[in-house]
Amino acid sequence: MGSYHGWGIRGLAYALSWPGIAVSAATELTAELGPDDPRRALLSERVEQSRKVQAQLIAPGQAVVKLKDPVLVALGNDLSPVTMAYGRQVWGTPTIACPVFEDVEQVKANAHKLNEYDAVVVASQWNRDVLRELGIDAMLCHEGVDSFLFHPDVRKREKDGKFRVFSGGKAEYRKGQDIVIEAFRRFARTRDDAVLVASWGSPFSWSGQDFEGKWRWGAPPGLHIGKPNYHAWTQRAGIERHQFECLDPRPNWRMPEVYANIDVAVFPNRREGGTNFVAMEAIACGVPTFIRLGCGQDDLIGTGEFYNRIGDDAEIVAACVEAMTMAYEGTARGQTKTGSYWTWQRHCAEMAEIVRNV
Repeated sequence: MGSYHGWGIRGLAYALSWPGIAVSAATELTAELGPDDPRRALLSERVEQSRKVQAQLIAPGQAVVKLKDPVLVALGNDLSPVTMAYGRQVWGTPTIACPVFEDVEQVKANAHKLNEYDAVVVASQWNRDVLRELGIDAMLCHEGVDSFLFHPDVRKREKDGKFRVFSGGKAEYRKGQDIVIEAFRRFARTRDDAVLVASWGSPFSWSGQDFEGKWRWGAPPGLHIGKPNYHAWTQRAGIERHQFECLDPRPNWRMPEVYANIDVAVFPNRREGGTNFVAMEAIACGVPTFIRLGCGQDDLIGTGEFYNRIGDDAEIVAACVEAMTMAYEGTARGQTKTGSYWTWQRHCAEMAEIVRNV
């Protein structure tokens, strides 16, 4: 249960929205809610319940702990389970694998690991298609956003004459910050009022190293000491100092205050295993949003994005410039997702039904 990265936010969502009691066996129990959030007492209760469950894992000599309760296991590209509290592996009744992945080759090499689970549930049609081609009958359950926090009423733009372009997600080649920077540099060349607002911070200090050797401006300076300097990075690439704003890392509950002032959001991600929490949040707030197609983000088509494209990097740079221009000229309109589909309440209800039927 955390507030600074995707898996933590998903754990927080289960704590708040599961139709019953959901606890975390992972050591991170640092999730936050705003001071006026009526769910704070519920979160505190779930954190304390999680600690009690984790205390059961201390028993010596048990590398693997079997519980009578259902267990959902988060998996990444190598399909290896995350080690839980006290270094234990936790299995339940049933045990359901919940992989979100981008590296197809790694998944192919490790697909056999999924045979250990009672069921496999993924978060995007693309992930399901990849697994089904490997003979794994995965089920699909889209993730959601916190509708208590992310909704169109948060849009209250400052009248300061600035045009704000938003880019979110940890800095890494897969997320395409180089594409955003190149597109914004071209767009802002003749628009001095444009500002690139970046939410690229991450608990993973090494994030961004993979730009080295793949982009002419390399990786963000300062990574070797765990302090990436995104201001220097964007200036190196040709963006004026006054046209870049780097947000300090903040808990998820404080992101609506960012979306309140955004004119357009762009997500040219090269590969996204899921549907991209940050893009979903921007759309839910009614921010005009561009998404790149080809992977997990495809499932967002028609849910509120105003513009999408598929293509190589050069084509996506041009598409981002066009999206920024449309928003600047007032021809782009943000549209919120309709109905209650893209919510954590719906996700948790669907997952609970899957658990009951396994």
